[in-house]
Amino acid sequence: MVAVSPTPYTPELAPCDLFFFPGMNQVQRESLAALDSISVEDFRQCFHQWEQRWDRCIQSQEECFEGD
Repeated sequence: MVAVSPTPYTPELAPCDLFFFPGMNQVQRESLAALDSISVEDFRQCFHQWEQRWDRCIQSQEECFEGD
């Protein structure tokens, strides 16, 4: 079995997605801050509206409809 030594990190050999990793901590912090800013009551209201939409979809038996 041949041992392969790890190559040093070089941007030329890395997939372009790896360039986003250094900024991911900032994205995570800002996303959590945005989610934390939503009040419990606002979340409940949004979830309730979502339940009403899925109930309406189920009751329509896959018929097309528009509007709320």
